Amino acid sequence: MSDVLRYSQPGALLVTGLVSIQSVHTADVADLAAILFVANKRPAPAVLELAREKRIVLFITRLTMLDACGVLHDAGLKAAART
Repeated sequence: MSDVLRYSQPGALLVTGLVSIQSVHTADVADLAAILFVANKRPAPAVLELAREKRIVLFITRLTMLDACGVLHDAGLKAAART
């Protein structure tokens, strides 16, 4: 998550397999628009509630990280990381 805080741009999508509440806190601090949880991982109710409070959209996919990123890339989503 430290890389997200260091390199992401506001409004970006966080693609992660970490369903802990820390994912939402990180997205909030980094001003990200949404989180996509991969590998059909499902966040706990407390995570859902915090995301709702922070107005962060959550998505879940059955795809692996690699496949999800490939689909997003093929659809034209650009990397949001700063270098």
